[in-house]
Amino acid sequence: MFKITKFFLSVLLILMPIIWLSNYPGQVKILWKNYFVETSMFFLVILLSIFVCLIIILTLVYKKITLVPKEFKASKNQKLLSQSNKTLTDLTKSIATNDIKKIDLNARKLSKYLGNSVFTSYILSQNSLLRNDFSEAKKYNELLVRIPEAKFLGMKGLSNIYIKEKDDKNAIKYLEQAFKLQPKNLWIRENLSRLLAKNGKWKEAAKILEDTKANNERLTNNRAGFLVKSGASSENIWKDFKNFIPVISESIKFYVDNNEEKKAIRILEGSWNNLLYQGLVEQFFSSKKEDVKLYLRRYKLLKKYLLKFIKHDETKLAIAYGAYKASLWGETKSYLERIKVEDWDERIIDLWKKLEEKSNRIIIPNLPKKPIKAPQWNCVCGTNYLKWQLVCDKCHEIGKISWPKSINIDLKEIKFNEFF
Repeated sequence: MFKITKFFLSVLLILMPIIWLSNYPGQVKILWKNYFVETSMFFLVILLSIFVCLIIILTLVYKKITLVPKEFKASKNQKLLSQSNKTLTDLTKSIATNDIKKIDLNARKLSKYLGNSVFTSYILSQNSLLRNDFSEAKKYNELLVRIPEAKFLGMKGLSNIYIKEKDDKNAIKYLEQAFKLQPKNLWIRENLSRLLAKNGKWKEAAKILEDTKANNERLTNNRAGFLVKSGASSENIWKDFKNFIPVISESIKFYVDNNEEKKAIRILEGSWNNLLYQGLVEQFFSSKKEDVKLYLRRYKLLKKYLLKFIKHDETKLAIAYGAYKASLWGETKSYLERIKVEDWDERIIDLWKKLEEKSNRIIIPNLPKKPIKAPQWNCVCGTNYLKWQLVCDKCHEIGKISWPKSINIDLKEIKFNEFF
């Protein structure tokens, strides 16, 4: 009903002026350049209406004609977008299935459709690496270096290739250039510092990592190791690296040698719950001469500060070792017995045997025939060491050797991408 009323009113509004003009046509006289034109008002209005309609029609036709190229371009772009989306989906699938040929083909198609050489060059360079074709990979990364917005990607890619080729000189060259572009990039910092350290440039390697966030355990430990190698004071290094065993061990030794046992035990207490390294306890009890009174004093300090961590078997062993050094055989036996027999390793059994030699009154239990091996320093390559060292003799990696008992050490290596 509303629509009908609306239509009726619209028609009425159009017809009323026309009817009125037809009833009262009036006259219009125009004098223009000695020409006299006389007509009715109704006819003039009709003429003007036709003229306006003609202008509107011509304008619409003109706009339609001018939109043809834009519509054609938009249609072409839509088609390219559709093809690009399909190619990108195919590229993702080929990467997931590690189909090298399809990766290459789809990457080139994407460059053709989008005209973007950065993404395509990067993918093709990584594809070349998968084929171990370092020469071709270098070519694509050199292309990226020439593109201002992709320069860092090219530098990173070239340095990665030279690292794989074990060409330290060129790897350092490109890593340093990439470091200038993005000094906060962890992959660049880790690899540049590692290669500098590998070449004996310990101070430079430490400087590269000097503002590394404390929550990056691997890199902060690497920096501590580089500083140790550079000859920096362990006492000063400890202030910044309280979870790095070699630094803590040297700091404890420094305070023990200077008869500042309370400072030494506080360092041991502050790091014990995370590191659980018996070598720190042994360092705390180190002395140039055997002195039972000295050992007893240190044992009391050790027990006072470490007893809060008694849930750990390593703590029980540490206190048992301290009691043994203080010649407290009963306490030594008591803390050793708190460790389950199935968890006894070579260190615990060795202490039981030493205890037996010292006291005839102590009856030791039956010892396992095949005890668990004592923990050793582990490198990610699988090589074990009795003592800590910064560089692995087998894989020659730097900073990859850690203590297996440490709670805060994650032995799983983060593999930085080949793709992203």
